[in-house]
Amino acid sequence: MQRRSAAAGSEHAGAHGFSALAHLRGLRPDLPVIVISAMDDAHTVRQAMAFGAQGFVSKSGSAEAIGAGVRAVLNGEIVTPPHLAMALSTMPTPVHWRLPVAWRS
Repeated sequence: MQRRSAAAGSEHAGAHGFSALAHLRGLRPDLPVIVISAMDDAHTVRQAMAFGAQGFVSKSGSAEAIGAGVRAVLNGEIVTPPHLAMALSTMPTPVHWRLPVAWRS
């Protein structure tokens, strides 16, 4: 059975916590990835998106909210915490959309 999505935690501080995410994006750029983390500040969400996540859901959310986030990412949507909508509205284009060719496959 082929995986349709991947979930990743981000409890490690700094860019090193997202190295697995960047590696996964390099191996499977077609795989939708959502980060589920207790750290849901704007900086962490921006990093997750820059390293290739299509979605970010807070662990403090309800099971229904987490499930809705996963379903949305599987449907091709980009998901971020609602309380960060204004802070993320000026977010630059995620890095994974501009990855060098060598990283894409």
